[in-house]
Amino acid sequence: MALASPLPSGSITQRFGPSTQAIQPSMYHDGTHRAWWNYISGWAFNANCHAGVDFAGGVAGTPLYAAEAGTVTKSYYDGVNGGGHVVEVEIRPGVRYSYNHCSTRYVGVGQKVGRGARIAGIGATGTILLADGSKVRSAYGVHNHAVLTIRDSAGRWILYDFADFMAGGSHAGDARVKPLTTTVNVPDKLVRLNPWCNVRSTPDLDVGATNIAYTTRDTGVYNLKGQKVANLGGWTLKQYVSNDDGKWGQLYGLGRTVYMMDGLFR
Repeated sequence: MALASPLPSGSITQRFGPSTQAIQPSMYHDGTHRAWWNYISGWAFNANCHAGVDFAGGVAGTPLYAAEAGTVTKSYYDGVNGGGHVVEVEIRPGVRYSYNHCSTRYVGVGQKVGRGARIAGIGATGTILLADGSKVRSAYGVHNHAVLTIRDSAGRWILYDFADFMAGGSHAGDARVKPLTTTVNVPDKLVRLNPWCNVRSTPDLDVGATNIAYTTRDTGVYNLKGQKVANLGGWTLKQYVSNDDGKWGQLYGLGRTVYMMDGLFR
């Protein structure tokens, strides 16, 4: 699944890549969507490079939302390298994104956040420490500088174009920005569905209602046409699936495999 926008009501005001702005750092760039601080064979040196994507819109404090579920790995104030209030989230080992120049941070290190959770407020914070000991502002307008970093096989944290991994981007379907899914097999056992909940064709809440297969009522299981198709009992629990949306039971019945959130069956 593609990364969600940190600022759904905003727009991109500066893209990723080589820049003409002197305040932005010297980096090497591969000509597409990657950059790094030091030389990599075949990459070009850029005196100034914008190694993130800027989103703007709204006043300071407008909520910034988690682009994907994960664990908060940084929540601090950077007054040296220009980040200002920074929140970083690890989606899976070796894949992280961060929001910079925030006005407010709502999460702490170690906290787990869901996709779409409010994790910060947009702002214009941050300063850069110069060689002579003075500091200059690193943000001159309210915006979110979003950075995506992915560790490569050499252990380098390569900076990627955040927008390329959003819907419509060239890497929107890249599995690296999707949270890990774990499965645990259990001995097959018959379970009874609880009434008044949805049974889904995939273990996923992010797709809204498009994967709802059945709904349950006190009197049984119904299809989306309102026709009763089964009783609440007699479904087989085969395994548990855990992902960014929680823990699901994989159930078998009516000749198909479906999923229900843990706790909604017994």
